Amino acid sequence: MDKRITALTGQVLSQIYYSTLLDDKQRILDSDTPITAILTAESLGIHSVAMLHKMQIAQFIEGRSQSDISNLTNIASEFGVNTNNFLNAFSIFNGDKTTQHIVQARHMLELVGGNGFPTLAFEHSDGAYTKLDHSSYYGQPELWLAYIKHLTKKIN
Repeated sequence: MDKRITALTGQVLSQIYYSTLLDDKQRILDSDTPITAILTAESLGIHSVAMLHKMQIAQFIEGRSQSDISNLTNIASEFGVNTNNFLNAFSIFNGDKTTQHIVQARHMLELVGGNGFPTLAFEHSDGAYTKLDHSSYYGQPELWLAYIKHLTKKIN
């Protein structure tokens, strides 16, 4: 899948990512831990997209797992968050709150007609949604912005 992502987007993943994370057959890569970290970060005043960005750099460039709490704690500390504060908040979001978030995300995915992650959509003032065709614009940010501007004019 990673090679497909690189082919579609042009995003290069580092050799250390492949050798450290993917070649380690004992390593478990899960989604719950990074989702919990993003929810935790947001609760502590860190912008969720900024946290995700640093987490992706850590994993795909530096070869540090997004499923490792010590890596996530180090990333949060780069935003000035105290380690104990992060770990305490993480324990609050771990489990039920993360599960609830995942259930809501899957509901939203179904609502907008998505079939996987990422799925992007505009929400209209009347509560309706328009699903965005982002995959046609991978590696083409200028065309993506033009597409968004066109849709915004069309919707408004």
